[in-house]
Amino acid sequence: MMLRSSTIELNPKQAQAWRIILGQNQVEIKGWTTPERLHFIEQLILSALIHGEKCLMLFNEAELATTLRGKLEEHQVADFCALHQNATRLTKNLLRSINAQNSLKQKSPKKTKASDFELNLDKLERCRGRLNKMYQAVRKPVFGNLSWPALLGLYWSNEAQPGKALLNISMIQDAYDFNYKEYQQLLLLTQEAQSLYQLVRRLDHPLQQLHPQIFLKKDGKTAQSFCQEKLRAYQARFNTLSQKYKQRIEEYGRLLRQYFEQYTQEFLLETDQLLDQIKDNTSKYGAPFLNAKLGKIKWYGSLSAQGKSAIGSYKQLIQNYGSLKKKFEGLGWFSFAWPALEKIRSIAPVKLALESFENTLKNSHLELGQFVQEEQLRLNAKSVLPALVPKIQIAELEEEMDELLAELNTAELLSLRLDNKMLTLNKRKQYLDQVQQKLASLQQNMPDFAPFYDWQRFWLQRSVLEQNLLKALAENSQDPWPLSFQNWYMHQILLQTKSIEAPLSVPPLKEYHQLSSQFKAQLPEQINDLWLQRKLAVQKNFKGFKVQIENETEPLTQPELETYTELFPILCLGTEPEPGTIPQSTTAIFDWVLVWENQEDSQNDLKKYASLAKRVIVFRAPQKTDLNQGEETLAPAPEKAMDLFWSKFQEGIHPYFGMDRPKQAVVLDNGLTLPLALQKKQAMEQEIAFLGDGFLSQIDATDYAWEWQQQDQLRQKTWELIPVWSAACWQNLTGECRKIAAQIIGLEKQKNK
Repeated sequence: MMLRSSTIELNPKQAQAWRIILGQNQVEIKGWTTPERLHFIEQLILSALIHGEKCLMLFNEAELATTLRGKLEEHQVADFCALHQNATRLTKNLLRSINAQNSLKQKSPKKTKASDFELNLDKLERCRGRLNKMYQAVRKPVFGNLSWPALLGLYWSNEAQPGKALLNISMIQDAYDFNYKEYQQLLLLTQEAQSLYQLVRRLDHPLQQLHPQIFLKKDGKTAQSFCQEKLRAYQARFNTLSQKYKQRIEEYGRLLRQYFEQYTQEFLLETDQLLDQIKDNTSKYGAPFLNAKLGKIKWYGSLSAQGKSAIGSYKQLIQNYGSLKKKFEGLGWFSFAWPALEKIRSIAPVKLALESFENTLKNSHLELGQFVQEEQLRLNAKSVLPALVPKIQIAELEEEMDELLAELNTAELLSLRLDNKMLTLNKRKQYLDQVQQKLASLQQNMPDFAPFYDWQRFWLQRSVLEQNLLKALAENSQDPWPLSFQNWYMHQILLQTKSIEAPLSVPPLKEYHQLSSQFKAQLPEQINDLWLQRKLAVQKNFKGFKVQIENETEPLTQPELETYTELFPILCLGTEPEPGTIPQSTTAIFDWVLVWENQEDSQNDLKKYASLAKRVIVFRAPQKTDLNQGEETLAPAPEKAMDLFWSKFQEGIHPYFGMDRPKQAVVLDNGLTLPLALQKKQAMEQEIAFLGDGFLSQIDATDYAWEWQQQDQLRQKTWELIPVWSAACWQNLTGECRKIAAQIIGLEKQKNK
């Protein structure tokens, strides 16, 4: 099956309508003039005939049907059109035509070889395929209803945003879908967000530490009152607990100092007593005592009475020394290197150890304050000395600290969960001090709560993607957020949607026009042959049979209408038939129903004829409301963005030609509008028409035969056509403008030789 566009010759507006029609079953077209409608219907009928399709045309004026038949005669296909100017009912008298056709001997017309026709068609379609790729690359919507050059023009209009490069670094491109719906949502988001952010002007506001539910579940006044009351209450609780901790720790330090001072006195007294014993025994026994040692019983029995007495005094001293050593080591105060009892062979090392211990005790007493502080720092329910304070008191204080934090966690006041896993009482208190500092900071910043509430509520309702965007804008953009975002987003769209099919050389429009002309010249033969074969099939089915027309005023039945349209596939009625005269069917009899409608209720026609045809088209004149609101079913793509593209290009070439020669939207005598032209002011200058990527049409549809015809007419009027490649302008606008200016200047010099 050949492609539809091969048989349609339209202007861009009609080509756009045709593209929409092929994608829908029911279409309403508003605002076209009578010549535009007739030309469109004429081309549609040619396409239908070559595809073996049937059409029902309903006019509201008989003269219009006659005009259409005249156009079909020019294409040599009028024999397939049954025109009934004043028929209001489809009755059996139409069957006379079947009898008349059956009585005729049909001859097959001389026909172009099928192979030649198919070859021409194949060449045409391949050429059209190349043009489609080039045209769609720069005219199909890539962002909403904007084409790639139109989007480029919009991007250029606010390109100079210093935040763009920073946004490129901060943003994660893979997180975005980069479509028009997402863009609209995020653009509105940035507009609303910046107005709220202006009241806060920082992302790290201390009030961010408040629990999210305060902003999400409470209104502004209730939330503020809740925070103020809770902050005051918990500050009081923390102060009370802090005072209790201070009392307990100071009391423990005082008792600990007394405890170790008492032991210091006891150790000093015992040490002095042991040193006095050494002095007394040394004076009394002399060398036997100083050199005494514990030996075997046999050896002890050989000693004199004085020697035995010296040994006894030595033994008692060693026992007292051992008791002192054991008592001190059990206290766990500070470390001291006591000589081992089993290694003592004389009294000298004992005396030396006692003297050293005495000096160490005196020095340690001077450092007792530091020792007490260290013990206070490592205090917990396990390390406390039960002799001083019951362990239960410290355990209760630890439990009270934990309960306060647990209560604060369930109060939904702070955003972060508090969990005190510190081992010592001092570390627990330090953690509580940090929490209390947060509470104090929140209290100090409560005057900012009202404006911050609006921002934080807005922020918490945003997705992670939206929060990342707002964070990047807040950190990097000093300009209006919507503009910075728009520029960054469009830049990404342009990068992603730039097609390798975007033309950088002249489209093969001339080749297409030549192939199209050859193809269209063969259409009448192909149409006649196709429908002749179908007519012969009808005659074969009715061979030897003559339709009896007894009740000519009765409506046609479905089989009769189907047979009739096999002979006349184009049925034109000058007036709309009466209800019920067109037989209804579960399957569509016609492929197309076209209604020439100037009334307002065209939607009713779409529904009424939906069962008769696969596609229904209703033409309707615009109502006043349509004109006022600018509504049109087949509305063209926005031209404003394309105007921005041409404005930017115009800025690039005006240094070479001044401000007077380049003009946008130049309307020619034939009604054609050039997006940008270089008009001549002097005889030596050349009139230049700039073509966007080699095409005149700037909307998302065109007809390539129309393109060539219009461009050829411009050349015949001595216009020079210069294509402007959007892809090249995107890469280097300044360089492309310089290149095109040099080309034009060269043409003007050549003209004036």
